[in-house]
Amino acid sequence: MLSKTCTTETALPSEEPFTMTDLLILSVHAEAAEADNDNARRIHLAASVLLHFADMTGSADSTEPVDTVVTDLLTDLMHLCAHCRPDNGPVSFDSALNTARMHYLAESDECTQWE
Repeated sequence: MLSKTCTTETALPSEEPFTMTDLLILSVHAEAAEADNDNARRIHLAASVLLHFADMTGSADSTEPVDTVVTDLLTDLMHLCAHCRPDNGPVSFDSALNTARMHYLAESDECTQWE
């Protein structure tokens, strides 16, 4: 995952890998903007969950690329969905992901930039 948007420290586009340290900084900035921006709240919540997951799995190294941790979390969620209803078929991860995409597109109209 390369940072194609503004970095939280430089406000300039970055082609460097987005690391766990970057995620922590983003989480702090998003938390500060939560009151005025729904997407800032969403970003802070997601970053907090990912940071907690990284701590629990030992991948919180500051140089670890965030996409590695995101992939690990998604994989674990896929295992969870497959396990939830083994007798009646798995809870569909793909269905949940498609619904999440629809929600994301609807919410993407909102401004996600903050100072």
